[in-house]
Amino acid sequence: MHAASPATPLLFATQPTSVILANVLGTLHALQTAVDSGAYVLFLSSSESYGVVGEHELTADGLISESSLGLINPLDVRSAYPESKRMSETLVIAYAAQFGVRGDIVRVSHTYGPGVADDDNRVQVQFAKQAAAGETIAIKSDGRLMRHYTYAADCAAAVLRVLETNRQRNQPEAFNVADASVFISIRELAEQMLIAAGRPESDLVVGQPAAESAGWSKVTGGALDTKKIEGLGWNPQFILAEGLSRMIASMRADQD
Repeated sequence: MHAASPATPLLFATQPTSVILANVLGTLHALQTAVDSGAYVLFLSSSESYGVVGEHELTADGLISESSLGLINPLDVRSAYPESKRMSETLVIAYAAQFGVRGDIVRVSHTYGPGVADDDNRVQVQFAKQAAAGETIAIKSDGRLMRHYTYAADCAAAVLRVLETNRQRNQPEAFNVADASVFISIRELAEQMLIAAGRPESDLVVGQPAAESAGWSKVTGGALDTKKIEGLGWNPQFILAEGLSRMIASMRADQD
């Protein structure tokens, strides 16, 4: 299982070459090891690999499926992350075609939960830290960008389900991994953080200067079609309120 990739937006802007190398060379080494050992390779990609998806590529339900393509600007330094994820997916396909390596791809949505790094500047982490510390939650934008948020344990369970059911396959497949019931705006996420922390809604400030937003995606991604992973018997077990409460409780324990 190859999941070793920087996922902090600040690093996308300040260390893009490290992001690219972790994804592309990491995947290359994993696949070459599989050639030598006969191992199965499960690559953790990202829902960001879809980029901007046109309406003509959506399902009849208006969702992004595993066959959707989308556009990514290769001249944007932030594309170091989604483009290297895309290239790594192609490496999995190429090694299967040329060397018979067995493998699969999971495209993971935004995740949250206990155990995040202190220097992680993703919005869900920053909001949780601010809520846990009794600070005002400051949104560095208008807060309208929509995202899936999936609890970490649910994401891990989905990854393991693919590993259990597909490791004998000869043709790699891609699977969207997301909590379909949680597709909300950044502002809604912040509001739910305040509720989980027992804080008043007045502790939310929207449209603050974006000095700390380096590397954040400005793409308004669509909702993901998760029928394929659900067809393997996976469904998320943690509702958003419970997951946020667990995340904030963990951070408060760390602060104590």
